[in-house]
Amino acid sequence: MKKVTAAISLALALSFGMGVLGACGGDNTDKPVTPHTPVTIDASSVRIVVHGYEGGPTVDGVVLGLGGNVSGVSKDTFTVTTGNDKRTVADAYVSNEKGERVTGDSSYVTVTMNYEASAYNWGGYKGANVLGNPFTYSGMNTWSQSMKIAVKVADGKSFTAGNKTYEGGDSLTYTADIAKDRIVPQTASWTKDSVHYTDEGKDITLQRASWTPEGAATDSGKDPLVIWLHGAGEGGTDIDIDLLGNEVTALTDTAIQSYFKQDGLAGAYVLAVQTPTMWMDQDGQGTYNHTDVGDGSPQESWYTEALWQAITTYVESNPDVDTNRIYLGGCSNGGYMTMNMMFHYGEYFAAYYPTCEAYVNGRISDEMIGQIKDYKIWFILSNDDGTVAPDNFEKPTFDRLLKAGASDVHMTLFESVVGTDAPGVTYDGHWSWIYVFNDGVKKEFDNEKVTGVEYLTPANCTKDASLWQWMAAQKKDGETPTPPPAIEGTEYTFEAEKGVITNGKTQQYDWQTSEVEQPVTVETGTEWGGDKDTAGPEVTALGYFNGGATVTFTITSDKECDALLTLRAASTENETDLWTGGSTFTVKEADLSKGEHATLAVNGTNVALAGILPGLSLTGIGWGDMGWIYSAPLKNFGTGTAVIHLNEGENTIVLTAAKGFNLDKIVIKADATLTWTETDNSSRVPQA
Repeated sequence: MKKVTAAISLALALSFGMGVLGACGGDNTDKPVTPHTPVTIDASSVRIVVHGYEGGPTVDGVVLGLGGNVSGVSKDTFTVTTGNDKRTVADAYVSNEKGERVTGDSSYVTVTMNYEASAYNWGGYKGANVLGNPFTYSGMNTWSQSMKIAVKVADGKSFTAGNKTYEGGDSLTYTADIAKDRIVPQTASWTKDSVHYTDEGKDITLQRASWTPEGAATDSGKDPLVIWLHGAGEGGTDIDIDLLGNEVTALTDTAIQSYFKQDGLAGAYVLAVQTPTMWMDQDGQGTYNHTDVGDGSPQESWYTEALWQAITTYVESNPDVDTNRIYLGGCSNGGYMTMNMMFHYGEYFAAYYPTCEAYVNGRISDEMIGQIKDYKIWFILSNDDGTVAPDNFEKPTFDRLLKAGASDVHMTLFESVVGTDAPGVTYDGHWSWIYVFNDGVKKEFDNEKVTGVEYLTPANCTKDASLWQWMAAQKKDGETPTPPPAIEGTEYTFEAEKGVITNGKTQQYDWQTSEVEQPVTVETGTEWGGDKDTAGPEVTALGYFNGGATVTFTITSDKECDALLTLRAASTENETDLWTGGSTFTVKEADLSKGEHATLAVNGTNVALAGILPGLSLTGIGWGDMGWIYSAPLKNFGTGTAVIHLNEGENTIVLTAAKGFNLDKIVIKADATLTWTETDNSSRVPQA
């Protein structure tokens, strides 16, 4: 009734003028103001919202189910305390039961809080306490059983729920059952399952969670896979502890996914695997394997084969994963396990990113260094790591790799660990994974300047770099090429009218096993059983050639311009010695960026080629006038690209093949009128 009376008084004042209003004011001056007696907010449900941040998870939201439609709430309406921590409110809004903002009527209100961490320094040991942390740590993280939540209407504020109005001082205190009352939005889109391993007398169950980028099923091709292995604190049987404890969910965020959204791909799949104890467990009973015995004996894990099964069964069940672009990394215990898997299954992965890794350098023999020196590895660590001392782990291992001739091994060494979610907070020096998930790995050592372990200081780690940019470019058989720049214009396709006899050479072994030379023909469309003069019009291959053989042609342009040259081609370099006995044989994939299979020269100047060519499966179909004839399916062809500069007039283009290389056609796109003069490859004499 008070609310209605006040409204009527205000209406009268506006109607009759300030004299009436003044009289009313005078009449009320002696009336006592009845103080509001705080009441309990009547909530039918209370849920807590948990998100992972750089320092770990926090309760950063409270969802209240009230007795009717909610109105009148804003950021300043409430104060919130979680446990004993007074929190900074970020927002308050009408929501659904999951805490998601809605625009229509709803009986739910959600109050969100900022991520807050307070720094401490205990005798030089730096760290941070995260407010509202729902985990309890005792060697491993577990969900706390409960958390006290207090929500109060701020002084001078009010809001309405149904027919009730709550005013300043009204409050709700609730002890949340964290297992039952939590909402974890970041992990809701992950697919969670378990993998049971029973070989070698072991009985192991690993938890697994995978994430799929939106649109992966309909994008331009197969997508890469990023794998993360947790630290010791995130072991157990609840995969959410793994995903939130190190902020693994950041791998699905735009900042990191954008590196993988290239060439029409949707992004990268993400896989996390959780062990029931820790990866450095040597017997399944929680016994650490990190004693430095100093004899180079491997630091074996009880879970090696089980993890291998968890990874490979996921990949086998997902045909959209690009098996040439699988990346493995992890922190601390997970960094150790990254190294361990590198020693056991190194050829399977395209690149590695061990972070604050705990594989003891003294347990890595020189033979093991030689085994991994050609792998693509990026070490991330902080110089003040008091848990995994860099001088006993990453630094000497990195130095040994460089001295062994490693060419694609990187290291980023930070002075300390400073994040971005809580400005000004310095975290424990072991927590260098924060930089990985914040896309903060932007410097590395210039390996040419590294003179030994003593050079590996943060002050010398100054070369510009980007971990995730590098990662997205790695492929098992070489770097994925940078997409060529867009060039506008007309496309011209150049291909031979007839099948082409090679001017190159291949190796075969005669019955006395002496090496002889024989030319071959490769037909890419239909099987051809005749000589060069009877080849049908369907035959469009420009030629198969290798061993330093060349194909030369002339392009005439009506003006000077840049052009995009695309080769439709395939590799025909054998996995084994070629024997031209008529059987099918398998050939290797070719990375044109390495310049090992083919080189391109335009007007006497070498031009870089880029692209991955699939290995062509060839089948011998008979002997022709100039040698053995092979057939190959068109679907096995790929593309290589190069940006070339054309002069006005004639331009000489020479393509040289150092290894087996089959060329189907050449497409040139240019903002010019081009004509093509075909070289008569069919008249060439095989080269001995």
